[in-house]
Amino acid sequence: MIVKYNEIVRKIIIILILVLVFLPTHLSAANGYKKDIVIKETGGLKRNPSFITLTVEDPNLSNDDYILVDKDTKKEIPFYVVEKEKGKIKIRFKLNLDRGEEKHLEFRFSTGEKRSILPEKDFSFVNYIGTEFYGISFEKIYLIALKDSDVKVTNKDGKLLFSGKIKYGHYERIDLASPQSFHVVSNGPLMVTVSSIGKPGKNLPEDKSDDDITSIIGTEGFFFTHSDIFVTSLFDNNFVRVEDSGGELIYKGTLKAGETFKKLGLYPSLLYYKADKPVLIQYGKLDDSSFTVITPYLGFLYGYSFGEVGIFSFENNTNVLFKGDGKTEKFNLNSKEFKLISYEGTFEVNADKPIIIYSLGKSSNFGGEEIPTHLGFSSSTKFDFVTGKISFKYSKGHKRLINVLSPEGNNSVEINGKVIKPVKVTLPSLGIAQGESNETVSLINVSSKIPVMVFETSNHTNREIFFNLIPVEDKSIMITIGETVSVSSTTPVTPVKPQKPAPPKKPELKIPEGLVGKVLWEFSLLPDRFKSFVDNV
Repeated sequence: MIVKYNEIVRKIIIILILVLVFLPTHLSAANGYKKDIVIKETGGLKRNPSFITLTVEDPNLSNDDYILVDKDTKKEIPFYVVEKEKGKIKIRFKLNLDRGEEKHLEFRFSTGEKRSILPEKDFSFVNYIGTEFYGISFEKIYLIALKDSDVKVTNKDGKLLFSGKIKYGHYERIDLASPQSFHVVSNGPLMVTVSSIGKPGKNLPEDKSDDDITSIIGTEGFFFTHSDIFVTSLFDNNFVRVEDSGGELIYKGTLKAGETFKKLGLYPSLLYYKADKPVLIQYGKLDDSSFTVITPYLGFLYGYSFGEVGIFSFENNTNVLFKGDGKTEKFNLNSKEFKLISYEGTFEVNADKPIIIYSLGKSSNFGGEEIPTHLGFSSSTKFDFVTGKISFKYSKGHKRLINVLSPEGNNSVEINGKVIKPVKVTLPSLGIAQGESNETVSLINVSSKIPVMVFETSNHTNREIFFNLIPVEDKSIMITIGETVSVSSTTPVTPVKPQKPAPPKKPELKIPEGLVGKVLWEFSLLPDRFKSFVDNV
């Protein structure tokens, strides 16, 4: 009997050992904490992708013991730690949000769970839709409403530049008497574009010197173009539709990864686009001195080059792959290193660390852009980037200008690098510090006590500037963080793996050729244009 009893005890002990060994840690009891997070899209837009940045505060936060979970799918949401200090952590993560969609998340900490770590490049993205902006303009400001919105714009001196309601799918143009800084606040989602293209008070480009392009990545929204558009799909089997704000169809079709649709010579207008998957749109008025800065999506980008592609690296040992039609280059860049590739046409870039891509014309650059941080933010206390190309042919004394805007007062700012003269100043609220460089693609360093915005332009600003502002806030995506709640156990979650783009098919440019092709193309669009007309009557 004693032998049988001992045998039973031995089996029980073995079973307990096996349970303890093989039971996942996330099923074990854990004296930890959680906060419920609710994120709701209120702007009436499909946000795919949407990169959310938020701050969680609690005295029980440890150094590296936290995880973010989708409560409905039970899947882990990987995040990047932007900043952390005792009892406080600022995180950034990617969500796909449909119109009006509400996501329920759970931030758990001190439970013994470990989060998945994805590359920093997977969290780098510029979102141009928001409800608050700071910027500079040399002539015109376009306020583009993606929802009926009450908007207020003031300048450095507190002067009211605009106050009123802008309806969904409409824009308001502010004509400035002189270059100045300004602040935009809205209760609905906007895009804000600044321009000096076209004669004062007009949208229409008048001559060959009116040129510059800018760009966005997204799945739905409005944008204002003076003339030309280039739409490149980042994924295969992507249904894309582009029409003007009156509903007249410009393009409808399915694009492959790396495939580009272009339309040149449009009348200055507000355009609407919608895509099943993210697309890159480059637009404005094209010529050989175009200039735009693009942050890749998940470390890769398909785009269209107008003569040269520049790649700037933020970190050491960054591996980059460039592919074009008949051209492939693999190279390694160190921190603050820049490589210029001569190429025109559709291209692909992949990098294993954050980079920014300069889409440039064959000639010099007279245009301008707001410079993003390595994660795609509008503001920081530190910026590293390179300027555009200097003209030695068309403009004697051409310089690139580095404009640093401080949203707050008493801000110490320094501009260094390959500048004619280093700058060190203390700025008031909406004050601007300006540095100059007369070297092509010169390395610039900006530092400040309080976060600033940086704009890279030209001393040749007459009808040559066109770029979008990066918002400092987007309240059309509502974020609610609940109180801290104790938890004694946690449920299993599905870990994630880095997302990789599908191997592309050979890049193509979808555009009719020849008179007959263009006529047939226009006829093919008639049924949809008629339907759009009927729908909008």
